[in-house]
Amino acid sequence: MKSTKKKKLSTKLMIGMLLFALFIMICTSAAVGIYSSSVEINEITANAFALSRSGARMIDGDQVRKYLNVVGTKENGDKLYYSDQYYNEVITFLNAIQDENDFVLYYYVCVPVDEGLLYIWDATTSEHPLPQGHIENIQPKERKAAELAFSRTPEEKYVRVSDKTWGNLLTAYSPIFDSSGEPVALVGTDLSINKMVMKFTNYLGLIFISILVVTGIGVLLLFKVMRRVVIDPIEKLNNAFGSEVGSLRSKTRFDPEIHTGDELEELANSFRKMDNDLHDYIGQLTAVTADRERISAELGLAKRIQAKILPNDYPAFPERNDFDIYALLSPSEQIGGDFYDFFLIDDDHLAMVVGSVSAQGIPAALNMVILETLIKSRAMQSFTPADVLQSVSEQMISYKTGLSSAVWLAVLELSSGKGIAINAGYESPLLHRAGKQFEQLEYEGFPEVGAAESSRYRDHGFQLCPGDSVFIFSDGIRNARNKKGERFGDRRVLELLNHEPEATPSVLIQTVKQAVDRFSADEPQPDDCTMLSLKYYGANESKRTELIRSVFDDED
Repeated sequence: MKSTKKKKLSTKLMIGMLLFALFIMICTSAAVGIYSSSVEINEITANAFALSRSGARMIDGDQVRKYLNVVGTKENGDKLYYSDQYYNEVITFLNAIQDENDFVLYYYVCVPVDEGLLYIWDATTSEHPLPQGHIENIQPKERKAAELAFSRTPEEKYVRVSDKTWGNLLTAYSPIFDSSGEPVALVGTDLSINKMVMKFTNYLGLIFISILVVTGIGVLLLFKVMRRVVIDPIEKLNNAFGSEVGSLRSKTRFDPEIHTGDELEELANSFRKMDNDLHDYIGQLTAVTADRERISAELGLAKRIQAKILPNDYPAFPERNDFDIYALLSPSEQIGGDFYDFFLIDDDHLAMVVGSVSAQGIPAALNMVILETLIKSRAMQSFTPADVLQSVSEQMISYKTGLSSAVWLAVLELSSGKGIAINAGYESPLLHRAGKQFEQLEYEGFPEVGAAESSRYRDHGFQLCPGDSVFIFSDGIRNARNKKGERFGDRRVLELLNHEPEATPSVLIQTVKQAVDRFSADEPQPDDCTMLSLKYYGANESKRTELIRSVFDDED
C-alpha cells in the first residue's frame, strides 16, 4: 500500500514538472520566435533597401533614358531597344549582386508606367528574367510603393506580394536620379519569403531542440532532488496525517514518533502541537457555535422589535385630507441606529423626525429607542424643535453612552402650512414647490444630539403651500454602492424625484427604493436606508380636490 501511494505521488509530481517544463518551453520558444522574427524581418527589409540603394548609386542616371529608345524590330516582331557596352556592364553588376545574396530572387531596373513596370535591366540569373522593354502588370500595393519611391523625395516602403508566377516576395524600391536630381528609374529587389521562412524555421527548430534537451535534463535532476527532499518525508508523515480525523473523533491524542534531527522532526513537532490545538479548538468552537446561534436568534428578534417601534401602517392618518405622509427604513445586514417617526401633537400640529445614531449593533438600537422616546415625549408637550433637541441632547450626554445622533425634527401647523424645523447634523431635506421641481434646502446646521454640552439649538421657520412636498433621506441612500464601487449620490435622487415631482409620498419613496435596489443589486450595504416624505394639501379640502384634479389634467 505504501509503495502504491508513493508511486502515485511521484507520478503526479513528474507529470506536473513535465507540464511546467512544457509550458516554459512553449513560452520561451514563442518569445524567442517573436523576437527573432521581428529582428529578422527588420534586418531583411533593411538589406533589401540597402541592395536597392546600392544599385541605384552604381547606375548612371543620365544614361538610363537612352535604353528606352526603340532602334528596330526583332524577327518575331518584338521591339528592339538600344543597348551598348554599359548596358551589359549593368547586367553583369546585377548578376553579381543577385548571386552573392541567397534571398534575392529578382534584381532589376524598371520605370513606372501606366500599364505597370517597364523593365530596362533584369539579372539574367533570375528564375524568369524579363527582357528589356517588357511591361509587367503589377498589383495596386506594388504600384503604390513604386510611386512613393519614384520621387525627388522618395519614401521607402516595402511590399509583400504573393503571385502564382513570381512566388511569395518581399519587394523594395530605390530611385535612380540623373544629374538634375530627377528620378529616371527604380532599382527593384525581390526577396524570396519562402527561403526566409525556411531558414527561420530551421533556426527555430534548432532553438526548440536545444531548449528541450536543457529542460529535460533540468527536469530529471529536479525530480531526483524533489523525491529525496519532499516525497520521502511526506510519505513518512502520511500515516500520521491519515489517522488525524479518527483521533479527533475518539478524542485521543496522537503523537508521531519521528526523531530525525532536521526539518522533518520540526514538522512532526508542529503536527503534534496542531493535534493538541485542534482538540482544544473543537471544544471551544462547540461552545462558541451554541452562543452564536443564541445571539443570532436574539438579534433577529431585536430587528423585528425595532421595526415594530417605527410607524409602518399606511395610510398613516386616513381621516386627514390636508396632508399625506409616508416613510420607509430599509435596514442593513447589521442592526442599525436609523429611525423615523411622525405623530400629531394635536389636531393642527404634525411632528416629523428622522435620525441616525453614530454606531451600529445593539448599542445603536438601544440608543435609538431611548432617543426616539425622549423626542416624542418632549415634542408632545408642545415645545419647539430647538427646545426638544436641546433638552434631549442634555439628557443623552448625562447618560454618558459616548454616542451622538444626527436628527432632523420639524413641526408643521396644518391649518396654515407654517413650520419650524431644526437640523442637528442630518442631511438637508429636499423641497418641492407646487408646479416646480425638487430643490435642495440649505439652512443652518447644528451639532449632533449628545455630541457637545455647550451647543445651543435654534429653530428654522419655513412655509408650505398647498401642493408642496418635503423629501428627506439618510446618507445610506447617498452612499449605496454598486459592484464597481460607485456611489448612488444626490444627483440620482434628484433626477428620480423630478421625473414625477407631483407624485404622492409613497410613490416617490418606492421609486427611489427600487432604483437603489437595482443600482446596488446584491451588493451588501453598510448602512440603513431611511426616507420620509410629506405632501401638504392645506386645510381647505376644496383646494386639495382642485389641486389633485389639476395634477391629473397636466398628466393627460
